Amino acid sequence: MKSVINAGVLVLLCFVTTAIASDTVQVTTDVTTVSGYTHMLAPNGHGWILPMWGYEQRYPSGKQNMQFMAFYNQNTDEILYVQTKDSEGRVVDWAVSHVEGSDWQLKLTFYTLDGNNPEIVKETSMTAENFTQFYKKVAQRYKSWAINQFWAKREKSVLDDAHTISIAHDLHPGDGYKLKTRVIPYIEQWEGKKTICWSTFWRRWPGFSQNWPDYVWPDSSYSRSEGMALLKEHNALPVLYVNGCLWDADNTAAVLINPSNPLAVYDANDMATDENGDIYIYKDEDEGNIHFVCQTRDRWQTVIKDAWDGLKSAGASGIYYDMAAEQSPYLCYNSSHSHVPGDPLVFQQGVRSILQYIKDDGGIILVEGTAEIYIDLVDGFLSYINTDWEDTQDNMVVPLLKEVYGEAVRMTGWKALGYGKSISDLTPDILESTILKAANFGSLNFASPYFISWSASMETQDLLVQNSNYASVLDMTTQNIYKKVYETGMGADSWKKTGSIADAINVVDDETGTAAVLLEGKDRDSGSYYELELNETERFHISWDMKFNSPYYIDVIVEAFNNDTRKSGWYYLVYENADRKSQNTRGVYGSYGLGVDTTDSNWRTIRRDLEADVAKAYSNLTIEKVVKILVFGNGLIDNVSLSNSSHLYEDGSGSAEWVLSNIGNGSAQSAKSAIDSDTNEEAVNFSGISDRDGLDFYEKQLADYERFEIAWDMKSSKSYYFLVCVAADDGYWYNLVYENNDRDFRGTFNTNVRVGLGADTSDGNWRTFRRNLADDLFEATGTNIVKVNYVRFYGSGSIDNLVMYGNGVRTSGR
Repeated sequence: MKSVINAGVLVLLCFVTTAIASDTVQVTTDVTTVSGYTHMLAPNGHGWILPMWGYEQRYPSGKQNMQFMAFYNQNTDEILYVQTKDSEGRVVDWAVSHVEGSDWQLKLTFYTLDGNNPEIVKETSMTAENFTQFYKKVAQRYKSWAINQFWAKREKSVLDDAHTISIAHDLHPGDGYKLKTRVIPYIEQWEGKKTICWSTFWRRWPGFSQNWPDYVWPDSSYSRSEGMALLKEHNALPVLYVNGCLWDADNTAAVLINPSNPLAVYDANDMATDENGDIYIYKDEDEGNIHFVCQTRDRWQTVIKDAWDGLKSAGASGIYYDMAAEQSPYLCYNSSHSHVPGDPLVFQQGVRSILQYIKDDGGIILVEGTAEIYIDLVDGFLSYINTDWEDTQDNMVVPLLKEVYGEAVRMTGWKALGYGKSISDLTPDILESTILKAANFGSLNFASPYFISWSASMETQDLLVQNSNYASVLDMTTQNIYKKVYETGMGADSWKKTGSIADAINVVDDETGTAAVLLEGKDRDSGSYYELELNETERFHISWDMKFNSPYYIDVIVEAFNNDTRKSGWYYLVYENADRKSQNTRGVYGSYGLGVDTTDSNWRTIRRDLEADVAKAYSNLTIEKVVKILVFGNGLIDNVSLSNSSHLYEDGSGSAEWVLSNIGNGSAQSAKSAIDSDTNEEAVNFSGISDRDGLDFYEKQLADYERFEIAWDMKSSKSYYFLVCVAADDGYWYNLVYENNDRDFRGTFNTNVRVGLGADTSDGNWRTFRRNLADDLFEATGTNIVKVNYVRFYGSGSIDNLVMYGNGVRTSGR
């Protein structure tokens, strides 16, 4: 035993190794005292801050989905961070318990075949002033390791284009769930926009409880093909339920796609057993004699893969593989199986094999839970665990998973009502609040289907369609998705390369603490490049973040219709580190300068109206599609997105709408519109405010209830504040104050939230900024925006192209 004393904290490390019955698996424990801390942070569901409490969960599962825990002393601001580094994702038990006296301890139990444990990291160097800083600092620390693991990948998914997820307990178009009268009317609210229909034979339905696994109705005369065809006619993709872990030991009926298939019959030899040879049993008094099946068992793999093949041939677009990513992995010691008894990777490898098969076959995959090691194979995690908790000052659910994996993981689902409540307790205000909070935590599809009740008689979607009191909520959720993000910083695998250059990789940028894609394309004129497919036909405002230190070309390829020749073709919009006034056209190439300063190794946000850029180069073209983006050069890329322009509040000509408040009696003058010498375009100039910390400012009213994302161009050679005043759902007005401070700078004082845009942003060069105001407010205060009141500018400089984007609901995760 050894003692480590750091920052006044006594940490005792104790290692115990024991050989268990199989003589193949080594069990090792590591004990750390965590006394003196007031709270702990657990990667349970979205993330959970709770007082020191008994806690026992197994990794990797939905309830211990990442390889760390952290402990916080609210009185001293100290943090103890404990992490394991296992790039394979083996089973580890995490437990916090109260021992003799007032001591608390964290105990880790490792299971390995070779006796070699993963590296353990224990740090006490971090501090935090509040819970938000606590979970964000811990998340950034873990992210620096997690982003380089094999599972930390985000690839394109149909969920990026889907507007909602509907529920159908069955796809029978007649009686039963009444697909025609309940599901289709809900889907029709999206007017043909792409949706997902998740169908499940819920276990407690009469006639189903003895049909494990629940792959198809056991009546061979019944077919769901008609129901799936009906959904597809309405641009909805059916995703069908498959139980991912369990088998009913009482079931002797054939219930698979082929009712005569002997694989449908229960076989005890397929089950997972403990070291004593006893079968693991699913303990639920309502479910009967339910056993856990071994995920790597050949027969089980065949059952599930054959089931998928049959479901796909019948018209299914994907599956919901229930429980697998939520369930704590078992250690299977069944000696009749081909794997090593007790292998701590058996469960995970079996699940991944099944998911990989379906993914390779083009299937959509939904799973319950959020275990990190399945991120690269899953389209959507139904992440509703613990969302029905009511937060207190000491016990709260926090967007920890979003902070670590927000660029990679897709989440949907939320419980709109607390434990013990039913759909009859729901109100429009509760549902709207649920939708907004779910978006704060990164849920897609407006967090549908809200997980309130599994009743066949009523679901949330019925209220939205049938109850006029919910009309405003339905209107909010059926708006067009105004922005699609094609690169979130974890999408390196989506970038193809041409030429002898390195593969794109995911990295964490030290300056921002967020993920980005590193492209190492040699010289921009070498002919080598990276490309990212876009294929967008509705949104023609492009935006991306970049950090380059050498010359580059960034080509946006558009397909456009030539009104003279009546033909369509590809045209190349080439953006480069040239003077901002530069614009040239040569054949199908139009080039535009982004500024010679954009190779200064600082982050830049680039925002371009592609229709306007095409018009500058070609007077006779109409854009039909944004095809792809090409990058020639070396640097970091992040947040590649395409948007609809919602509302332009300032185009450089509206100086009269900026009202001067000269309370400080300084030398400030009225704002003036003039042609800027750097861009040759009109901008609003502010002058005479020498001190941003004085009482003088320029103000423009917005009064926008719908759009919560802002973008603007700004040039200043002095320190500045760009303030956005918003009204929140707690009844207060908050000032979001953006300034020339480091990009990782955040600070909240009463109703003022300060955010650093970069210390370099007062160098006298034009910059484009784009901020999700709802993100910045929620992360600082935990509240939601209901209105953007006005903007202010403190200092001297110029502003242009002030635009608001949005549809009333945030697009977190998109």
